[in-house]
This record gives sequence, structure tokens and C-alpha cells, in this order.
Amino acid sequence: MQSTQYDIARLTGLSQATISRALRGDPSVVADTRDRILAACAELNYRPSIGGRLLAKGRRAMIGISLSRDALPTDRYVTLLYQNLIQQLDNSGWGVTLLDAAELLDRLGTVGAVILIGVEDHDPRVAQCKAAMVPFVAIGYVSEPEVFSVIPDDADGARQVVAHFHALGRKRLAIMSSYNHGHSPAIGRRAESAHAEAARLGLSVVHLEAVRDVTNTLCGYRTAMRFRDNLPGIDCLFCETDEHALGACSALHDIGLRLPQDITVAGFDDLPGLSRHLTTVRQDFAEIARSTIILREEAISGHPARQIVVPVQLIHRDT
Repeated sequence: MQSTQYDIARLTGLSQATISRALRGDPSVVADTRDRILAACAELNYRPSIGGRLLAKGRRAMIGISLSRDALPTDRYVTLLYQNLIQQLDNSGWGVTLLDAAELLDRLGTVGAVILIGVEDHDPRVAQCKAAMVPFVAIGYVSEPEVFSVIPDDADGARQVVAHFHALGRKRLAIMSSYNHGHSPAIGRRAESAHAEAARLGLSVVHLEAVRDVTNTLCGYRTAMRFRDNLPGIDCLFCETDEHALGACSALHDIGLRLPQDITVAGFDDLPGLSRHLTTVRQDFAEIARSTIILREEAISGHPARQIVVPVQLIHRDT
């Protein structure tokens, strides 16, 4: 027999009104209460009715997820974020559709809200959503004012990496960054914060401008090989992503440098499986998705725009 919200209410001792608000992502429901309700849903195998919501709300029951023009749905970071967003939205009974960046303007009339992934400086998608008056939440740094956004604490993550290098007695830091390629402002914040922390702690800094390539891993490898003549004087390397760092690690091995004896390497993201041996900064993808869904409801409800910064954690491994 299909479980209902009445069954959830009886199991949790909460009102059906509270359960309904929690399942649609209403920010007035505190996190502990929402977690109790979701746990009860899992126990009773309760699934909100997307069909019923569509009948009640029409297009407003559909949430559009938009990737940047340069992002690929198969990118590991994008895949993880997308999966966590889908899980959060699925639990609340909202329908989901993927919006291609090139078609976003034409598709805005088909959804009730939009989640923007991979936001860049002066991202045209922000202006398009504002002009169409469609509620939206950006995952990433947004230069425009009055925008709902969720960001990992990139600056603090970079500071943690440099402090880790300093604690190991390292003195000559290289920062591999592709920010000048027009990528996410988060990349720039990571590099800037690492440079500032290095200056505070007395580490010298060399910037390695990442080369363009078909994958970030190959980019990291070829960048390290391109600057191989500069690397013997470097004893620590911070890369903007795990994939850059793994490519760099392969190049350092081919050059003949030992990790971590000759040079210590750290990445950023902590991508499952890919980063199992890499020292890196872990992003909480589940919390980023949960915060995005909370802000989505606030945006739909007409609340004042705000930003949520999600903490990150340095993970010590073999490099």
C-alpha cells in the first residue's frame, strides 16, 4: 500500500502541514526536523507525487538545472553536484529538467525556478533569469548584486592547504591556476587566497599558468611538464582542482621528483574514487545541494537574496 503524508505525520509526531512544508523545501522548517521527516520517508518508502504537483502548479513544479557553456554533464564535479541536487529535488517531489546554456533564454518559460551551475564572471544566464523574472539560485560566485547563491569556502580551503605546507616546513610554493582562461571566479579566489596566506607565512610563490587542454588531468600534466625547469626549486604545489593535481603528480613522477619527499601536492574538491590518494580540500556536495534547495524556496517565495557559504575541510593523504 502506498504511504501517505498522514503516515509520515503519525511516525514522526509532526503535523501534516510541517511535513508538507519540509518536503517542498520551505526554509522555515529547521534542518533537524527536515532530516527526521526525510528519514521517515525513507523508512516508509514514501515518494512525493511529481504528477500531483504538476497538476497543482503546472510549470512551477519544474526546476531547471543549467550548466555553463563550457561544462560537460560528464565532468566529475558536475556529475556529483547534479546527482546531489537530483536527490534533494526528488525527495521534495519537484520535477527536474536539464537546460542547455545556449537554450536557456528560450526555455525559461517552461520552469518555475532555475539552478545555475558553474557560474562565471558576468554570466549572461544571471541577466536572462532576472529579465524573465524567473527565481534562480547560482552555485558559485556572482558579481551581480541581489542574487541567491551557494558557494564552498574556496578561500578558506586554500588557506588550509598553505598552512599545511607551512607546517611541513615547506618554503617554496607553486600555484597552478587557469583563472585567466575565463573560468569560474572560485578558481581566482583559491589562487588569491593561497598567495595571501603564503605571504603571511613567509613562503615564496611561483604561479604556473595552466595550459588549455581537452581534460583537466591532461592540462595538469602538460602544465607541469611545460614548467619542469622551474620545479626543482619548488617544494610544494597547490592545484585548483583534483584533476589538475593528479595530472601534475604524473608529470612530477616522470620528471623524477618524489612525492611527497621532494614536493608536496594538494588539489581541491575531493572527488570520490579519483582522489583516494591525493591530499585535497573536501567540498560537501550534499550540503551544497541542500543549501541550494533551501535558497530556491526562498527565491520562489520572494525573500531577500542572500548567500550561503559552505565550509570545506583539508583531507591529508599520500601526496
